[in-house]
Amino acid sequence: MRSRVGLLALLVSLALVGCGRTSLSPNPDGGGTGKLTVTVKDSKGPVSGANVEVMNGDGQPAGDGQQSDENGTVTFDKLTPGDGYTVSAEHDGATGKATGVSIGAGRTEAVTVQLAVGNGPGGLIAGTVKVAGADRPLPGAKVEVVGQSVSAVADDTGHYKLDNVPAGQMTIKASYAGYYDAVRDLAVKPGTSNTLVIELSPQSAGGRAQHTVITTTQQVVEVDQWHNPVNTIRTSEAWSAVVNRASGNTLIADAARHAAIETTERGTALNTFNGTSVWKLWLGGVHSPHGANYTPSGTILVADTGHNRVVEIDQANHNIWQSKASLNAPRWAERERNGNTLIADTGNNRLVEINSSDSPVWGLGDGTRNIVNHPTHCQRLDNGNTLVTDAGNSRVMEVNPQGMLVWMVGGSRAVAGDARNLRNPNSAIRLPSGNTLIADTGNDRVIEVDSKNTVVWQMPAPAALFADRL
Repeated sequence: MRSRVGLLALLVSLALVGCGRTSLSPNPDGGGTGKLTVTVKDSKGPVSGANVEVMNGDGQPAGDGQQSDENGTVTFDKLTPGDGYTVSAEHDGATGKATGVSIGAGRTEAVTVQLAVGNGPGGLIAGTVKVAGADRPLPGAKVEVVGQSVSAVADDTGHYKLDNVPAGQMTIKASYAGYYDAVRDLAVKPGTSNTLVIELSPQSAGGRAQHTVITTTQQVVEVDQWHNPVNTIRTSEAWSAVVNRASGNTLIADAARHAAIETTERGTALNTFNGTSVWKLWLGGVHSPHGANYTPSGTILVADTGHNRVVEIDQANHNIWQSKASLNAPRWAERERNGNTLIADTGNNRLVEINSSDSPVWGLGDGTRNIVNHPTHCQRLDNGNTLVTDAGNSRVMEVNPQGMLVWMVGGSRAVAGDARNLRNPNSAIRLPSGNTLIADTGNDRVIEVDSKNTVVWQMPAPAALFADRL
């Protein structure tokens, strides 16, 4: 466990996040690799929030795409030395490219990309078709623009390219025998190049694969990729709903019923978890829970918002653990693999991770609104970073264990190519594809964005509070 001094030092270091400055963790070059610094400009000067990609001399992506910072700059580390690199940048319909860039071992190269608005009749969409959750390409998959005479077949590496896609809001469909079709939405602007990675789920995954479960106050709705409702569960005052991947059951935090309700996918109630029992004379129950989640051991972890605590309830409805930390209206909690509990301590403007002894071992936020402002959801990612729904600042952030910003959408890094930036989001989860599914509450919708903040799927949903993807 870290000492109080260590935790305080961590919180002080996090202040950069709340001040709108971007700090990335050090990523020194290996001895045989190089680094490339790209500055994106237009006629008015440096461009922040531009989507930047680097391709090597063989036309393959050299790492993940990134967004330029407030100075219009982005850095790509650990590039293989060689000639013929191409740098592409796009922002709000304007594009630019630098070709013939050389990378030297142990050196830092610099290049400037000048953006200009294209005047072509349409745009280009390119990317990869993969097997969902397997990070394996799917050669031979067909990719098409629905309602348009534009299609392509993925090559031996799963890559595809759609040329001359008409400008406007387009629906892209990928299909392959033995797999469920995958559908994505994309706003195409004239003269732009768009990257779109599409995942297909095998039919053995079940008929609910890639369905999205959306929580609004009065109901939980499951929709397919085509936005068609397939199940609806009526609720009293729902704040979250997660699906048990093993059983298919849905766990709903219902604040009006002061309980977490487990139902079948059709809405038949199976269990009520409120931490009370006859022998306790129905005392000790939860009050106005805003979040409920399954733990790896099969117990239920409830953000007992009205009682300023987090409680763990077993299948017999016994309260078997509760946090004694000084919480204030927590909205979400999840149990980590190491037994710790990560909590969105909303009223205290912080995230806190506590161990089984109820002692803090990690934190984000200092109690003010400078770092995080009323965070409503959090997720510990497989890479050790943490995804934070910073509702009060209308943004979603990924921070590393040192509290430094790695990725962000909303706030100063707006949703790309969309007239609406995030507005009071209430949940965000990282999908196996690397995209992020967000309940954009203030904009009455659920959106899926890629690493460049481009919307690749969306569903209208009045005051959506939570979203889960199967």
